[in-house]
Amino acid sequence: VDRVDLRIFHLRDGIEAALPSILGSIVWVYAGLFAAMILQAILIAARGRNLGKLIFGGRVVRADTGEPAGFVRAVLLRFALPVALIFALNLGTGVLGFLFLVVDYCFIFRDDQRCLHDLIAGTKVVRA
Repeated sequence: VDRVDLRIFHLRDGIEAALPSILGSIVWVYAGLFAAMILQAILIAARGRNLGKLIFGGRVVRADTGEPAGFVRAVLLRFALPVALIFALNLGTGVLGFLFLVVDYCFIFRDDQRCLHDLIAGTKVVRA
């Protein structure tokens, strides 16, 4: 019995010793994710393009006029709202956010090829 208690004690010490490193790694992962989201938001707001659209030649515009989408439509409604929803759903369930993402992107198979986030924001992607 003493041996088992000793093993549990050593295991607990190992976990406690590793905890700051694990938490630090999690903080850095989320910091990198946040930085990437900020970069994407800046590119969409300034140019109507995120990194993928810069590479493949697309641009986000208003669906009704074809003019630049603007900050509210392109960043808040088309980007930040779905990302926040995905994070919130994943915090509560771990999988519903990813399910929302799959449903969102399945909308690309509509005739107008607009995803759910495009419909929410009133935007579309065109060739630049």
